[in-house]
Amino acid sequence: MEAARKRIEESRKGDFTLTLSDEQGKPIVGTARARLVSLAFQFGAHFSGYVRRAETDPLARTVLEVVDDLFNTVVVIGYWKSVEPKPGQMNWEETDALLHWAIGHDKMTRFHCIIYSFPQWVKSTDTEQAWWDAFEARIKSVADRYGKAIHEYDVINEMVSDLVAWPAKKKEVESYRNFPYLWEPKNGARMLSIARKYLPQAKLVVLEARISTPESKEFQAIVAYDKALAALGAPFDYCGYQAHFFPGGTMPIRAGHPDAGPGAFTMKKLDAGLDLLASVGKPIVITEFNPPSRDGKRAEGEGQAGLTQDELAAWTVNYTTLVFSKPYTRGLSRWYVVDGGRGVDAGILTEKGEKKPVYHALRKLFKETWNTDWTGPLTLGKASFRGFYGTYEATVDGYLPARFTCGSSDECAAKVVLKR
Repeated sequence: MEAARKRIEESRKGDFTLTLSDEQGKPIVGTARARLVSLAFQFGAHFSGYVRRAETDPLARTVLEVVDDLFNTVVVIGYWKSVEPKPGQMNWEETDALLHWAIGHDKMTRFHCIIYSFPQWVKSTDTEQAWWDAFEARIKSVADRYGKAIHEYDVINEMVSDLVAWPAKKKEVESYRNFPYLWEPKNGARMLSIARKYLPQAKLVVLEARISTPESKEFQAIVAYDKALAALGAPFDYCGYQAHFFPGGTMPIRAGHPDAGPGAFTMKKLDAGLDLLASVGKPIVITEFNPPSRDGKRAEGEGQAGLTQDELAAWTVNYTTLVFSKPYTRGLSRWYVVDGGRGVDAGILTEKGEKKPVYHALRKLFKETWNTDWTGPLTLGKASFRGFYGTYEATVDGYLPARFTCGSSDECAAKVVLKR
């Protein structure tokens, strides 16, 4: 963790030069303040289902308050089976509500997921060309509606996981007539090419889900698939990874995972796994994250010893720090804001809406540890300081605030005009 914190200082911060002038172009004299408003790194949350309930549901209101307080990115959900329950019959209400909330609260966005969660009607498709026609129509419908507003998309999801990890899902997919198996790299590459046709400027993500240790055969298969896509020249920008940390078999969390190996939930093992995925040569986005949690899909007593609330908070801080420290990562999005469902212990809030220790730990991390709030004198309108990459608000007494962005090491010379 000490190495991770050192990397953050080196890769997530820069030396800024700020030039402030008035509307006539004259350098501003006085004391200036530059306050970080939002980190450049995407810290996101999935909270579909709460936006439209917020007016009448106290828990939903608390969820939105916590998300607004902690996170700068919204996961905009638009599953195919929910959006298009019948051919051509679209229902975008929930997806639109999430996007509207995100825009209204000045959040970045990412879309989950284009090709996943097939509607019942598409499963009766009987020729390979008809499958590709349906895929293209789905991609086009998403791009037509959100392509100008959302700039990052999970295109294909859990295709390799279907093959290597979940026999029941593999069996279902194999029952589809003439289905072009998307776990075959040539088909994955074709899907990405179609997505690039309709989303030429977006970041396209290939997303899979297994615990990221070098010992995991399932994770190795995912890395091999991503490398095969890259070798085919498939137009994807990010390797996506679902960091769901649930126990396996009867092995307790403290011991490890039967597939991912002993110590699978330790930072040392997860650090090595992230580096293995980075060997694909693409940046990484962690699109779904929860800390080690008892699994609501399993019966009580099946190796279900969990962690204490304080341990969950400490583990979450360590994992968030580890991910943020990697120069090749671009985002980390939490999948459970509230305990319950499969993520028995996975939330930031209890099912009654109470803030857990992990909330306070994350707030300290985002608002204090990884924050920049500089105040100092201007010399001929100029000032220099070191800060985290992100969006800032500049203020000087007598002038209206103005925002500027320093997103990376080559974007840290900001010129800002302040109005009275």
